[in-house]
Amino acid sequence: MHVTGKISFISCFAALIFSCSSPDSASSEEEDRKKILALHEAQRSAHFGKNAKAMVDQFASSLISLNHGKISKADPRKDMDRFQSYFDAVEFKKWDDVSPPEIRFSDDHTLAYTIVDKLVVLLAKDSTGSAVEETTHYAWVSIYRKQNDGNWKLECIASTNEPEAVREVD
Repeated sequence: MHVTGKISFISCFAALIFSCSSPDSASSEEEDRKKILALHEAQRSAHFGKNAKAMVDQFASSLISLNHGKISKADPRKDMDRFQSYFDAVEFKKWDDVSPPEIRFSDDHTLAYTIVDKLVVLLAKDSTGSAVEETTHYAWVSIYRKQNDGNWKLECIASTNEPEAVREVD
């Protein structure tokens, strides 16, 4: 084999080896999946722990939310106050997945989205001060962007829900 033939053979062999997906990319995706699931679990903990800061810390500064037919942009102070006010007014009995979250990644692995199917049961007070139990079935899409440090921040959330079932608590 001539020198040029050897170089061509080595070049083709190297291209073949490097074109195969490496185990690192598979483990990286699994690692990122675990990070997204950890954020999802941290949201649940924030609800039960009434920790608005833990929720807002997950938000990108450019977060956009679509809910109740309205589009809103992140405002950390207002978001923290809104979550804390909500958390202080209710007692969570359930904030549980109906099915495991569906997580998908963009081809360049800089974006991920999670489809969530959630049942929320909480205790609150109605306008007369009577205790009521509210049950709501939510579905939403959370879009995350991978940060330079390898962690993920919530960029966008679009949420919908079935009408609440409210019953007075004896």
